[in-house]
Amino acid sequence: MAVEWVAVSESEEDDPVEISAEPDGTLLLTSVTAQFPGSTGLRFRNPDTGGFRGVRCQEGVLHPPSEEEGWGTGVVYYCVRPKVAARWVWMDRWMDGWMGGRGRTRLWL
Repeated sequence: MAVEWVAVSESEEDDPVEISAEPDGTLLLTSVTAQFPGSTGLRFRNPDTGGFRGVRCQEGVLHPPSEEEGWGTGVVYYCVRPKVAARWVWMDRWMDGWMGGRGRTRLWL
């Protein structure tokens, strides 16, 4: 059986990296995170609707969207990463001249 290569990219603007699928057609999440640290899954654009579809991940194994076509030809998969919620935090100002000298400053992170 020929090795299937899956095109994975960080975003739609970046060039994809081809990652080797396992002999059973699945893709290990560890193979994806080795190229794209922090990734927790994959998604792809549905050619019919233009919306994103998530790839099923079970116990660190990513399953191809179609049993008949596998990962598909010409399909690029994009990394999914957890979003960090922005929040207000208090920062101690310890350097004179940084944001007005000593004290506390509230920053949006």
